[in-house]
Amino acid sequence: MIKRVEEVNVIRCVGLMKFENGEVYEGNWKGGKMNGKGTFKYTDGSSYTGDWIANERNGTGTYQDEEGGIYIGSWLDDAPNGHGNIFLII
Repeated sequence: MIKRVEEVNVIRCVGLMKFENGEVYEGNWKGGKMNGKGTFKYTDGSSYTGDWIANERNGTGTYQDEEGGIYIGSWLDDAPNGHGNIFLII
């Protein structure tokens, strides 16, 4: 779960945010929230690149876990949902 970013007086922008815990988001923002296209890098080495709505993964995106496994597909309410492909390192 992504923590809420403090409200800012910017309606829409593109930018980079480094969180206190070391996570990084780079992409579109709307109303102080991750919204549109962007990449989030988690502290465990995993990452997500794709669509965001109000700080949640929604739409189409690619998640790569810390071991190299990849999910490419649909997301809804911050979770994989619908059509997608999973690629595992074995």
